[in-house]
Amino acid sequence: GVVVVGVVVFVGVVVVFVFGGSPFSSSQPHTPPQKPWEVDEQDVYVSNQNAQNLKKKLESLQKEVEILSNEASGLLKHKREVIQTFNDQQALLSKKKEENLQKKRWRDDGRCGPRYPAPGAPSFGECDPNADADQRGPCCNPVTGYCGNVRAVGWGHCTCGTCVDYSPKSKVHPPPPPNPPPPAAVQQQPPPPPPEVPAKEVKSVGKTNNSKIRSDGRCGPNFPAPGASDFGECDPHADEDQKGPCCNPNSGWCGNVRDVTWGHCDCSNCIDFSKQSPKLGGENENQNGNSAVGESTASSDCDHAFATGSATWGRKVDVCKPLFSSTDFSLRMDSQLSCRYNSVLGAWTCAVWNALFETSGSLNSLRLACNMAISDVSSFTSSLSHGSPIKSAVGQTKASLSQCSSWSKIPLVVLDRGTQEVHDMFAAWQSAKVFGVDLEHADILLADESTGSSAWTQVVNKVVRESSVEKLSCYDLAIFVYKGDKSALAKFPSYSGCEELGKQNAAEFKELIEKTPLHL
Repeated sequence: GVVVVGVVVFVGVVVVFVFGGSPFSSSQPHTPPQKPWEVDEQDVYVSNQNAQNLKKKLESLQKEVEILSNEASGLLKHKREVIQTFNDQQALLSKKKEENLQKKRWRDDGRCGPRYPAPGAPSFGECDPNADADQRGPCCNPVTGYCGNVRAVGWGHCTCGTCVDYSPKSKVHPPPPPNPPPPAAVQQQPPPPPPEVPAKEVKSVGKTNNSKIRSDGRCGPNFPAPGASDFGECDPHADEDQKGPCCNPNSGWCGNVRDVTWGHCDCSNCIDFSKQSPKLGGENENQNGNSAVGESTASSDCDHAFATGSATWGRKVDVCKPLFSSTDFSLRMDSQLSCRYNSVLGAWTCAVWNALFETSGSLNSLRLACNMAISDVSSFTSSLSHGSPIKSAVGQTKASLSQCSSWSKIPLVVLDRGTQEVHDMFAAWQSAKVFGVDLEHADILLADESTGSSAWTQVVNKVVRESSVEKLSCYDLAIFVYKGDKSALAKFPSYSGCEELGKQNAAEFKELIEKTPLHL
């Protein structure tokens, strides 16, 4: 082939062209490369213009790389800033949450009012506005210092004269008192003085206009009565909320809540009018020194032994009782355990309302739900025919009655059988009568399963064996009978010394057992 070299000289530029192959051959027409820096098999193009283009391209690529690098650095920096901001926000939220906990306006122990400040309410501890439970909220009774949900009664948590309802639906949120003392000093102060309220219109009680007792349950210096212009009194013969026998002048209510300083009987300035009342029945008084109003007293020991009323079965202070709400008690949320004593027989009989048997086949699993209980029960359990369940019940007064698998509305009479069935039956009949129950309308639980029960089937609704007590079964009322060997039939077998009352009750019992093989 022929190689032709051509040189073209421009001003300042020398271009060399090299051609391979014959310049005269047209069989293979030449097609130059499409890009300046490409090299084909036939030709090589080298020019200053192509070098400049490559340099510009390289510089452009370098700038793009630099821009992308800067953008990547910015993104990394922004990422670090976002992470730091998130961490700062989390720390701030945790700090605010801790501050809110420290400044909570209600306490964890259910107390409230000026004597029980909270971290966020140093002058007047509040209650949980979203709660609806005893010692939780949404209301506060500053006189008792407790949160709760008892409404519609003057001694409750929501509707007393100074009560505060913190629930969202309520608009009653009074401001804290001015110039509050420090919390420690507040807690050491005595209960606040009675509120400055005008004396209300007095409603007379009784047949005369000089009664010392009001009909609305109020008492104290702010609630005078026609016969007690300086200090309205309470019924000394009552034992009921808003009745008597005690007065709490701080709250201005009559009632029977004892053993707590915010109750009716045992605060520093409370008055128990039963202890000031003249004795009505000699040795037949109850523990407060009075007989039940409207009931005749026994005139002899024999009458006293055969009696069934509270005038001769003196009532001991309730061992276990609901303190706040009679409504909760009626709804089977609270329990009560009460015992009565007959001084001639030397015997106690006890009744439990709203009782839970925690396990099956055992009376010793009896449990109660009470706000108050005493621990020393030996004084009356020693004479009970079945004392151990009472001891067990008093020791376990935090049962949840919502666990009950079944409720029996028929009273249950519990008896440990003695040597003479007629004495056992009289003790059961009398114990049931003391609490207003007819034995014919009750079930009898015979703890001793070794002997027959044919006589009992004739006088009770149903005979129950201890082994048949089901787990988590509950009773509206269970009565625990005193020992049969202490009965009036054992002490006065021929009714010697009995007058009208004793003979009448003996005749009533005799009529009951006429259809049985038992005889007096």
